[in-house]
Amino acid sequence: MRASEDKLGKGRIIFKLTRSIRIPEENENFRRYTQSTSSDVFNEIAQAYVEWARSKQGWMYEAFEGAFKLGRKLSSQYNLSAQRIESLFNDVLAKFGGIIGFFISGFLRNLDDFSIRLKVRSASGIGFRMKGGRLYVEGKTSFLGMEMEDGEIVTPLAGNYLGKGMRGGRIVAGTAGDWVGMEMKGGKIVVKKAGNALGFGMEGGEIIAREAGAWVGESSKGGKIIVGRCESVGSGKAFITVDEVQFRSQAGAAL
Repeated sequence: MRASEDKLGKGRIIFKLTRSIRIPEENENFRRYTQSTSSDVFNEIAQAYVEWARSKQGWMYEAFEGAFKLGRKLSSQYNLSAQRIESLFNDVLAKFGGIIGFFISGFLRNLDDFSIRLKVRSASGIGFRMKGGRLYVEGKTSFLGMEMEDGEIVTPLAGNYLGKGMRGGRIVAGTAGDWVGMEMKGGKIVVKKAGNALGFGMEGGEIIAREAGAWVGESSKGGKIIVGRCESVGSGKAFITVDEVQFRSQAGAAL
């Protein structure tokens, strides 16, 4: 009995020693793995956002950019895959609304390529400064694709300021609100129905719309707009064509 107890004690000691022997690379990989798979990670990220957002003025550009930068910082820290980022938003962050879209865009910015479907209740800034990949967005958003540089966004419904300040890439939308393509500099927007002030202040890029409200191209400095029909055309320098046939030929299979 004594001999078996000694063997058992030695076995426990050997187990503890071997468990503690790890080369530095293994320790670091193990830490990253447990960090990115822990069920608490999403809650930690959400809490970090909540703490940051407490004192912020939500509808100022500085807050948009601040949320985006925080997202980029946490993305580098947690190193989440595209699928995990999709789950982070849909399962946890979507309930916050407001400028949460700018925050998740910081995570997307650090991805080289991706295809993600986001389910939105009410959020602003999804696709902010997007540099590639493909987003399918369900739910009404404002500032969707703001300042995006590349990639593609597809949505059946968008709010105001779709593609504001857009620099590149492509957005395909069903119904959108006012100020579609406001101040855009590049890229392409294809939309079935847009509100007022389509292409307001745009400098470059292309907008193709089946239907739009009043003041199409108002204060524009450049760019191209093709619209099937609209209430009125504003005063601007964009090349504007109001023609149903032209719309159909240019929109192609996008809508």
